[in-house]
Amino acid sequence: MLNPWKFVFSCTVAQQCVDEGDVLPSKLCKKRVCQNETFDTPSILRGGFPAVWAHSLPPADICSAYYSTYIERDLRQLINVKNLSSFTQFIRLSAGRGGCMFVPSDMSNEIGVDMKTIQHWNSILETSYITFTLPPCFRNIGKRIVKTPKRYFYDTGLLCHLLGIMNEAKLSTHPLRGQIFENYVVSEMMKQFYHRGKSPHLYFYRDKSQSEVDMIAESSYSNLSAFEIKSASNCHTAFFKGLDYLRKLYGESVVDTQVLYDGKPQFLIPNS
Repeated sequence: MLNPWKFVFSCTVAQQCVDEGDVLPSKLCKKRVCQNETFDTPSILRGGFPAVWAHSLPPADICSAYYSTYIERDLRQLINVKNLSSFTQFIRLSAGRGGCMFVPSDMSNEIGVDMKTIQHWNSILETSYITFTLPPCFRNIGKRIVKTPKRYFYDTGLLCHLLGIMNEAKLSTHPLRGQIFENYVVSEMMKQFYHRGKSPHLYFYRDKSQSEVDMIAESSYSNLSAFEIKSASNCHTAFFKGLDYLRKLYGESVVDTQVLYDGKPQFLIPNS
């Protein structure tokens, strides 16, 4: 069986699209920051398979080979999948819901298999370092917090391949572009922790009133850095709504707030 570690812990780190200085900035307690970090479309499409970067091989060819040999063949044999079409549908649905809440019962109803099967298949994808989940941030706020995790792909090249996105033009107009961009940022942050031998303390926030923050990095219980992730080319003050809400909710525990967006140079917006 192919070794997934060869593929997932990607060479995108060499691109330095999201490094420690970019994502975890100096303390900016009294400012709100709107930050652009050159999250370029080619890197999202190319993903991080070593052969793509080391040998300049087409991402579509590498992802196709990886899918057919490891995911479709080896994983299917490993978990003894008898109905290939159901497993294939599960993989495709997972791609379409990258960056979304992972609700096994919904996928169970759509695919027509029991919920335990969905949970088992998902655990195999996580163990194989194909997907991972981001847990919600709990701070004793009570039942208002949504407790369902969000799920992401480690490699956005594979994600785009599964969604049938083969070029920049298609990605730029794809209805899931926002989710793909969020997946890219969160997965790169996750990989940065692993590359440094650290456990990633990453979360998201959402409550039942739909107040949401895309990503929260916790360095200690009283030290949170919050990030809103937008695929827009321009930053807008409305992007800070969730960050401002979180700051009011958790007070001085929130030491950094940033909007990461897909546009031109950064600017600062002072607190009103």
